[in-house]
Amino acid sequence: MNKNKLLTINSQPRVNGAKSTDPAFGWGPEKGYVYQKAYYELFVHKDLIQKLVEHLNKQEDLTYQAVNVNGEQMKNVGDSDVNAVTWGIFNGKEIVQPTVVDSQAFLIWKDEAFSAWTSTWGKIYSGKKNKEGELEGLDQGSIDFLAKCSQEMWLINIVDNDFIEGDLTKVLLDFISTNQDLISKV
Repeated sequence: MNKNKLLTINSQPRVNGAKSTDPAFGWGPEKGYVYQKAYYELFVHKDLIQKLVEHLNKQEDLTYQAVNVNGEQMKNVGDSDVNAVTWGIFNGKEIVQPTVVDSQAFLIWKDEAFSAWTSTWGKIYSGKKNKEGELEGLDQGSIDFLAKCSQEMWLINIVDNDFIEGDLTKVLLDFISTNQDLISKV
C-alpha cells in the first residue's frame, strides 16, 4: 500500500481554559474561556487497525470508534453516547458546546469520507476532454490506488477525555514506534 498507512484528516489539541480572545484557540464573546479535548480522525490501513485498537484499549481516558467502508465497526463507546470535544464558558450564558462526537453522526459521515477517495480526490486524476473531445490527463494508476485505499482503510476517531494532562499525540507516536516493523510491511 506504499507509504499511506495512517492518514490524519482532522485533529485538535487539548485546551484547558484558554481565554476566548486567545489568537490560536479563542472563540465566542470576550471574557470567556474555552476548552477542548485532543481529538484525531484518521484513516488507518486494515492491517493496522486491530493493533491500533489494542493499543488504544490500554489507555483508560481514550474513546474511539472505527468503521470500514462495509460498515464493520470497532469501538469502545455506546451507540447513543455523545462526547463533547469543544465547549466554552462565557459571562451570562450557559455552557456553549459547539462540537461533539457521536456514533450516529460518525456513521453518517463514514459514507461521505469513504466516497471522497474516488469521487473527490479521484477526480483530480480523471482527466478532461480537450477541444477535440478526447480525454487528456487520465491517470488510471492513481485512480486505481485511491479506489484501493477506499476499500482497505478504516476511518477512526479518537478522543482523549483528559483535557488537562492527556497526550493523545504521544499515544499515537508510541503506537507508531512500537509497531514500526508491522507498519513497514503493510
